[in-house]
Amino acid sequence: MSYQSKKYEDLLNINDIFRAVVIEVERWINDGNIPDDFEFVESLEAVLYKGIADYSFVCRVNGFLLDGIDNIVIGNKEVKIYDPKQISNLSGTNDAFHKTITKEFANKLVIIGTEQGSQAIAQEKFYHNSELALSILRLYSCALYSSAIHDIKIQLIPDCDRSHNRPGFFFWSNTEDSLTTLTGYLGSKQDFKINPKLIGELNSNYFFNEVSSIIEKKDKNELENAVVKSLFWIGEAQKNQSYASAWVNLWSCIKYFFCFRRVQNN
Repeated sequence: MSYQSKKYEDLLNINDIFRAVVIEVERWINDGNIPDDFEFVESLEAVLYKGIADYSFVCRVNGFLLDGIDNIVIGNKEVKIYDPKQISNLSGTNDAFHKTITKEFANKLVIIGTEQGSQAIAQEKFYHNSELALSILRLYSCALYSSAIHDIKIQLIPDCDRSHNRPGFFFWSNTEDSLTTLTGYLGSKQDFKINPKLIGELNSNYFFNEVSSIIEKKDKNELENAVVKSLFWIGEAQKNQSYASAWVNLWSCIKYFFCFRRVQNN
């Protein structure tokens, strides 16, 4: 049973599993049958699998621009100018929805990626992995420009709660090819300009590709986990409007990188 549970730990949350159990219990009661353990788990797994799909996400990003390059690939996420062809074959929307997307996303930078799981889990994974991908850019902006920690705000724009109710995020189920939702965006201060010369320098001198490859790895070693945790905190520092809080975030970044747990061999 432990193996069965681990199969879903990165794909479903407690609510997803609870709803599936309720559905199956109701079905067995309505059929007038009482299953044994094996029968119930087998039928439950069929319901759980139905709740898992590949979801593609498009989310606006702010705080940097691409100069002379079409895109950047960071881990399994791609940053580029939004292409309306991406949703041309999708159903589930009306003309007003498409017009809103065209108006708000046209010629804007977006981060694109696919995650697997229930809708809630896939979206959570996309947010998390996208923030880590952007934190790599935050790290290099701070390394190259001393004022970047406060002057450059590289941000993921997932919802309207933090800003002016401007759309900045939508996604769809790859199984159904149907657009699902649209939410809003927040603004930026100063852009970090990324051009071919900078990308070449980051790749040759600053391990850009190597760092990017770490964030999507499932089985990370201790040092790789420390790098990912440090990336998270430097990202939080650059997004933070408070100097004091940003300093605490930077301290956490340093702590996680240099003080990761030592494994003692018995």
